[in-house]
Amino acid sequence: MAWGNDWAARAACRSADHPLDMFAQQTARSRDTAVCADCAVRNVCLADALDHRIEFGVWGGLTLQERRTLVRRRPGVTSWRHLLEADTNDTEDTGVLEQQRRLPWLKPQEEAAFAEVFRARFVPLVAFLIKAGGSRHDAEDAVQAACVELAKTWHRVDHPEPWLRTTAFRMWLKSVHRIRPDELTDQFPEGAADDHGDDVAEKMAVVQLLRRLPLLQRTVMAFDIDGCTPAETAQALGVPAVNVRQNLRRARANLQRLLTEGVGGVE
Repeated sequence: MAWGNDWAARAACRSADHPLDMFAQQTARSRDTAVCADCAVRNVCLADALDHRIEFGVWGGLTLQERRTLVRRRPGVTSWRHLLEADTNDTEDTGVLEQQRRLPWLKPQEEAAFAEVFRARFVPLVAFLIKAGGSRHDAEDAVQAACVELAKTWHRVDHPEPWLRTTAFRMWLKSVHRIRPDELTDQFPEGAADDHGDDVAEKMAVVQLLRRLPLLQRTVMAFDIDGCTPAETAQALGVPAVNVRQNLRRARANLQRLLTEGVGGVE
């Protein structure tokens, strides 16, 4: 069917609780796409963003990164509006959008197992990276990127959950701090680490206390809180297990001192 030019008036996001959140961010997150699921003008919205190379927000249920991936997969498309208009019927999205949503690296029988790991670990891993010092948005980006890498290498990963934790941590460390695990330091910073976000979880006393620790102590504590043994942490960081145990002892001692002194908002 042909689309008119008044499609925006029928968009589901117009009645969302915070519609501007989907477009105000430089890079909207995948969690912002839920409102698009049943939108009647989803395809035309996506086509408009692709044809005009819109570089921000969620459009047609896809984030900027997902739209870029779609463009790379179909470099010969000159009009996304024409393509997606032909790809739409009155009841459901088909074709292009569904191909985008599938995980092309996984066999059908592997998708369910991957989805189970994704559902079980995404939120805990975001919390893990926040404890290690990340902002919520940086943590979400790193975990999402690690999940994509897990899907790509699924058949070679024997233990996906610890692999995912290690990969997410290293991606976050590289993208935010531009350092490698072997460059972590146990020296105290001159001041507390910056708090980049307004998320409630980031304001919790335990997170603020952890951010007062040296980077290596904060890191090993984050792994410890996530249930890792010193040996598992050592393997993830590429350091001797004795170093992990030493820094765990120092971290706990420093946390006890901070609690006694009432630092980080804890009385």
